[in-house]
Amino acid sequence: MFCIYCGKEIPDGTVCPCRKQAEASETKENLTSAPFGDFGYRGAEDGAENNNTQDSSMNNGLSSGMDNGHNNGFGSGMDNGYNNGFGSGMNNGYNNGFGSGMNNGYYNGMPQPSYTNPAMLSDRHMAVKKALGSPLALIAAVFYTAGVVLSVFQSFSLSIFSVLIIIGIWITYSSAHKPYAPAKTGGLTLFSGVLIAQIVFMILAYLSVAAILGICALFPEQLNSEYSYISRYLNINYNFDMPASINVTSGVFVILIVVWTCMAVFGIFYYATLRTSITSIRAEINGQPSNHKISVFPMVMLIINGIVSIAGGIITIMTLDEQSRIVNSILEKLFEEAEIQMEFTYHASVLGPAGVMLTAIAMIFSAFVFLGLRSKLKKTNKQ
Repeated sequence: MFCIYCGKEIPDGTVCPCRKQAEASETKENLTSAPFGDFGYRGAEDGAENNNTQDSSMNNGLSSGMDNGHNNGFGSGMDNGYNNGFGSGMNNGYNNGFGSGMNNGYYNGMPQPSYTNPAMLSDRHMAVKKALGSPLALIAAVFYTAGVVLSVFQSFSLSIFSVLIIIGIWITYSSAHKPYAPAKTGGLTLFSGVLIAQIVFMILAYLSVAAILGICALFPEQLNSEYSYISRYLNINYNFDMPASINVTSGVFVILIVVWTCMAVFGIFYYATLRTSITSIRAEINGQPSNHKISVFPMVMLIINGIVSIAGGIITIMTLDEQSRIVNSILEKLFEEAEIQMEFTYHASVLGPAGVMLTAIAMIFSAFVFLGLRSKLKKTNKQ
């Protein structure tokens, strides 16, 4: 008999080699269009070799091919069957894997691997990576670190909160900046812990100041008499221009308590909403549903606080000479009263206000990073 496709004479009841090659090429094309195509490609080659020697078989290996049967491996090629592996392609069948191809390599569940997303991360995860690993995030990290370093040289002291924030910033940026790995949540967890601690300290500060104001409201007469003595002493010895006496009533301290309470509630709400935003970003990285979203309020407050801090730093730098004069005058009087023969001149340093300004700039850039991430996540919701 003769092959109807190529015209070659072949024995009766046999399949022409040209048809076997065509089937192998078709299987290989379908498999290479699926995720993890290397496994499927090997399955197609093995399947073509198996078809030369058998018509029906079962193979439970990592890469195999068959005409009619079952395969439970990772990557395989087959004409009609079932595949429960991770990445595979088939002409007609079912695939229940994580990233799989069916009927020309289509798959469900995870993004298709590519040069920019080889780990098959979700669109929302990629949005978080791009935001936290962006140039704006790098600028915020550099400016905040530099600001803290300058503050250390100014006061020779370092806050544990500042250290934790610096560690968290660089952990977050470094993990998000890696192009072939998912972002990590360790830095965001540090931020969340710092914010909880700041909320606790703010509550304690509120209670302490409120208690002092409450005591002053109960005994205004004693406060007025003590003030007269203190103002007379400061005016005579340190040339302070203070009123000789005051007449403060309990109502003044009640108003102060109300104002202080409003400020404390505002601050606690700011830290709480900022923490919920951090928690929301952490949930996006972990691929978990989040009950909270990135709030606009703390980001706007970061920008406003940054602008105010920059203005305060500029004013402080402009008045360094006046600050030095006041401090030197006080020190001179103290040395005279203590009969200490010592010459000491204080010079206000620019390092402190410069550090504050750099930290403020970092706050502004951080706010823009979070606002940009919020916009990107909203776009992914619409898609």
